[in-house]
Order: sequence, then C-alpha cells, then structure tokens
Amino acid sequence: FELTHYYSAQEGPQPTTQLSEADFPWFRQLMLDDRIVPISSLDDMPAEAALDRENGRRLGIKSNLCLPLTVGSKPIGILGLNTTRAERHWPDPLVKRLQLVAQVFTNALERKRADQALRKSEERMTLAGDAAQVGIWGWDIARNVVWGSERWQQLFGFTGEEEIGFETVLGRIHSEDREVVKQNVQRVLAEGINYTGEFRAILPDGTERWIGARGRAPADTSAQPTRMLGTAIDVTERKRADVAFRASEARLAAGADLAGLGYYEVDYGKHRCFLDDRASEICGVAPDQQGTWQSLEFWMEHVHADDLPEVLAARQDLHEGRNDFVSMEYRYLHPTQGQRWLHHVARLSERSTPPDNIQTFGVFRDITRQK
Repeated sequence: FELTHYYSAQEGPQPTTQLSEADFPWFRQLMLDDRIVPISSLDDMPAEAALDRENGRRLGIKSNLCLPLTVGSKPIGILGLNTTRAERHWPDPLVKRLQLVAQVFTNALERKRADQALRKSEERMTLAGDAAQVGIWGWDIARNVVWGSERWQQLFGFTGEEEIGFETVLGRIHSEDREVVKQNVQRVLAEGINYTGEFRAILPDGTERWIGARGRAPADTSAQPTRMLGTAIDVTERKRADVAFRASEARLAAGADLAGLGYYEVDYGKHRCFLDDRASEICGVAPDQQGTWQSLEFWMEHVHADDLPEVLAARQDLHEGRNDFVSMEYRYLHPTQGQRWLHHVARLSERSTPPDNIQTFGVFRDITRQK
C-alpha cells in the first residue's frame, strides 16, 4: 500500500508512506472484495485479523472505517478513517454520507489517472509521429476540441497557445478545398468509413502548403462517434514534383506529336514490351498484339530482309554494351502500307544480372517522304 494523502487532528504515531501488504492481509482481502469494513473496536476484529489488529494498535488506532475506492469492479484505492482518541460506532447514515466522500475521491483519482494515461499516449504517438515525420491529431467531437502534436500544429501554423476546434482547422484550409474536406468528414462520421484526402492549407503568413491527411472514428458504444483520430503529412514537394512531371510529360508528348515519333520500351528480363499508339501505327502492329512480346517479334519479322543483318548487329552492340545509343535508318515492310523507311533511335535504360536482363527504350519515325 502506498500512502498518498494523510491527515491527523493530533500529534501521534504516523504511518510511513509505504505500508506493507503483509501487515494488513485481512483488510487487503476485504478491500479487493469491494467490502466496507466498519470497526468500532479493534477487539471486535476476528481471529484471522490478529496481525491487522496488532499493527493497528501500533499506529494508535481505536476504531476504523475503510471505504474501497472502486471504478466499475476494479479497486483503485482505499479511504481509511481512524479514531485515535476513543472508540466510536459507525452508524449506517454516517457510513452512507462518507461513501459519497469516497466517490468524490474515486472520481478525482480516476480523472487524474485517465489524464496521465492520455498524456503518456500522446507522448508515445508524438514520438512515433516525429520518427515518421507525421503529425498526429485527435478530435473530441462532443467538446469540439482538436488536439495535435507539435508537428501537426506546425503544418497548419498553430502556436499551441490557442484553443483549436474543428471550425478553426477548417479556417486554415484553402477556400477551394474547404467544403470538400467538410463533406468528407461528415461522411466519415455518418457512414463509419476512413478518411483519406489531400488539401491545401493557408498559414497565417500566407504560405500555401499541401497536406495529406488520414483519419478514422474509432468504434464506440454510442450511436454517434465521440472522437476522431488521424495523421497528417506535408506533401507539398510531392505535389510540386507531380505538377512539374505532368508538365514535362505534356511537353514531351507535344514534341513527339509534332515530330511524328512513336515511343516503345522493352524489358528483356521480364519479357515485356510496350508500344504507344503512334509506334503501333508506324509498325502496323495489330491491336491484339499491342503491349505483348509478340509485337517485338512482329517488328523483327517486318524489317526488310536486306537491312535486317545491319539492324540486328546494331541491336546486339547495344545489348552487349559496346554502344549505349543507336541511330539507324532501314526499310520496313508495313503490312498494309507496303515498304516504308523508318528512322529508329534506341538507348539502353538499365542492365542487371544476368547480362540479358536489360531494358531499352526508343522511338520510331516514318521518313518515307524525306527518302
């Protein structure tokens, strides 16, 4: 037993802060059984409580009332009332009133324990979030209070001093994204689904930041969720990279269209071949063969017989590493358009073990009119 609080109206023997369970085995079992134990006189204690009686007298106790502090069916402590001047009787009305006092202490202790457990949980979540560079957040829906780790607060530009509610967070979201976020959160609460989304946050200094957020409302016994938990991460750089990549792809596609280029990729290790629509059109590959290994075989079968040895030799030099770039012109027997002239440029993309696990990419261009 750890003594947490002690008060005495007079000077006298005082217990140490640590009381041994072995000194009070009878009381201990009664408390674990959630029983109220009024003792008007230590002489009234049963024979099996001899050790408890002896240690009580050593502390100067005349009478005793022990009230268990219980949450549900779990004892979390004891409120003990002792007389040290004279023996006294504990009438039922007084015991009932003191039980209310015990309940007040129980609630306070339980709140304290819950707060401590919450802080420990928040510390663990914050540590895990910092390690993963992720902000952790929680929303107490009933009180409309949003808690966020330090990293989460930084993402939205909060200082940690202001009180944050759901509307406060919405106020930091870009006006064009705000309604979508609000509707998605309402769906999560109504349908019990997980939240996943990306949106722009506008910080107080005007900085715009892209946030990737996930959340869920844990199952609750009530009909409506009482809380929502989740994570947030800064995806600004990825978003910018995506925009730059799409712009680059668009420029390449526009250039390829202007130059009449058809693009292809070949992975010899995985036995895969890709041709875009223009490459398939230039080579006359049938729709059912596009994207299959047969399209590569189809191309080789339609290279003009007189040019095929030179084409295969250049291809072999590329595959064996003697060249990493090939540019050649040759005749090609298109299945419907007859003989055409192709300009073919190819590069080695990747080589791995074994040596035949290579990847190449290149472009075709029909140069029949120039020829």
